[in-house]
Amino acid sequence: MLQDGRLIKVERNVEWTTHIEFLDPFFGLPTIPRVSKSWPDKFGLKFQHPDTKAMISWQGEQHFNPVLLDIISGIPYLVVYGDSTKTTERKYGCPELPFIYLKYDAGQWSPVALEAAPKALRKANLSPKYPDFGSSSGDQYEIVTRKGRSRRDMSIDDVAKSYLSVAPPVGRMAESPFQREIPRSYEEWNYNYRNGRRDNRQGGDCRPPRTPLPQVVLPGAIGGSPEILETINYTPDRIAIGDDWSNMAFDQKREGECKKVFRPTDPNDYMQGQRFVNDSTGKKPAPYSSGAQFKMGVRVLCDEYVWFVTHMEEPGKIIISKFTTTGDMVLRTSFRNPERVQGFTGYINIPSLRSEGGYLYFDWMDFTDINREWHIKRILKMRMKEPVPTNVGNGK
Repeated sequence: MLQDGRLIKVERNVEWTTHIEFLDPFFGLPTIPRVSKSWPDKFGLKFQHPDTKAMISWQGEQHFNPVLLDIISGIPYLVVYGDSTKTTERKYGCPELPFIYLKYDAGQWSPVALEAAPKALRKANLSPKYPDFGSSSGDQYEIVTRKGRSRRDMSIDDVAKSYLSVAPPVGRMAESPFQREIPRSYEEWNYNYRNGRRDNRQGGDCRPPRTPLPQVVLPGAIGGSPEILETINYTPDRIAIGDDWSNMAFDQKREGECKKVFRPTDPNDYMQGQRFVNDSTGKKPAPYSSGAQFKMGVRVLCDEYVWFVTHMEEPGKIIISKFTTTGDMVLRTSFRNPERVQGFTGYINIPSLRSEGGYLYFDWMDFTDINREWHIKRILKMRMKEPVPTNVGNGK
């Protein structure tokens, strides 16, 4: 059914893609070819123009599925679902969403930019899937096999019902990217993983790469010299497993509190990083934030202050940054890693980090993992003078 209520008959053809794989079951022996066929994944269609009576056809590339056909002001339009790549860009264009608008003119189909596509192209009227016409298992396509109708015909109602399987429960996002109402923006696309498509560029994506927001420029860390208050050597090694190790390596309370301190700048666009919830201006970005989460190698603790601890910013050093919960920097300091114990990895013991009386207190732990048992060789109890805070309240 066209948007003006007229009916046309659309004939669709489908093709299987044949794959030939060469297997080498044993090194040095001749390879063995194996032929396999995909589920139908290449579609074509033809129809008669209701006004000119001309027969018009379209043949798609693999993985491009037609979901809407209409005649607007005498011009045929087709909406196809598929991910356009650099290889297919010339044929399909490169839309932001995987819904491609095609226009039939001068005997050929050509891509149309979203802004130029008629707004009447909204409701899909072609089945989003290839039905198993021979099935009688009681699934959603059993209706097309009922007595009295050709097994390969689908009525308007059949097509509409084929969308029921991809429609989510009320109030929930869909697991499938298909939806009856063709989305023209991310906000209209009721798809659970739409943000992943917005943010990622994979598989020869024709869209230009996304440029994340520049990272917060932090001042250089003031170097400090920790003093060792106590040295604990373990012979034999102290062994920690399960909860014992988790309690030593992770501060579940303070790390969990950070969920209350940060928010995505834009919940629909994680490339915009994070902001401090308590910042009244709403403009202070969280340092070390990438994709609405913190960078690998950065530990974040939240109490009356926010602590960022990283070992990857400067080789051989731990850098500690202290912020207020409103996003103002209090201090940035660093210290060089203690001399390594051979065969063990050294790292600051995160739960031990605290500020007291103008000093930072923390433990240093030398450990290694042997078959999921954590062997601890040494713990250094340390403290280091806090540099004088100079930037509180100025947002630097």
